[in-house]
Amino acid sequence: MHTMSIKSLPAAARPREKLLALGPQALADVELLALLLRTGLPGQGVMALAESVLKSFDGWAGLLNADASALQRIKGLGPAKRAELAAVMEMARRALEQRLADAPVFDSPAAVKQFVALAIGALSQFALAQTTTPAPQTTPQTKPATPPATSPARNDRPPTITPHRPLVMIHLSFLF
Repeated sequence: MHTMSIKSLPAAARPREKLLALGPQALADVELLALLLRTGLPGQGVMALAESVLKSFDGWAGLLNADASALQRIKGLGPAKRAELAAVMEMARRALEQRLADAPVFDSPAAVKQFVALAIGALSQFALAQTTTPAPQTTPQTKPATPPATSPARNDRPPTITPHRPLVMIHLSFLF
């Protein structure tokens, strides 16, 4: 756990200065989140807060797919910080959406993963299912049945909603 305050770190080791000097890829996950959060809590510096938030959500994927109520339960994430996290998630979603719109080719597993992440977002599981409309019941009759004038013809009825059975159940935790 990071107990040092950012101010007590040498300038070159501080997340903002490190990012500006070496680029964002040089920062650890905790440092990136600490930059976004900016402040910690009394007795808990921003680095410690960032580390505990990442642990609470099992990393970036869990954090960025967390719903508002899950974020609200974390001490130290007030409305401003929750709004910033939501804004970052939306920017990432839009960037993926733009990339997919520019080149909607699923030429690699990574492209499929990005599409699935964008399309079904924060869901923990997803079922691909087939729904069916029951076939009209035919019974032997001596003469064709005529529907009453007040009821619509069979072809004008909306499809009957029937229970569906999943064709594939995908647990998404491994994707993100």
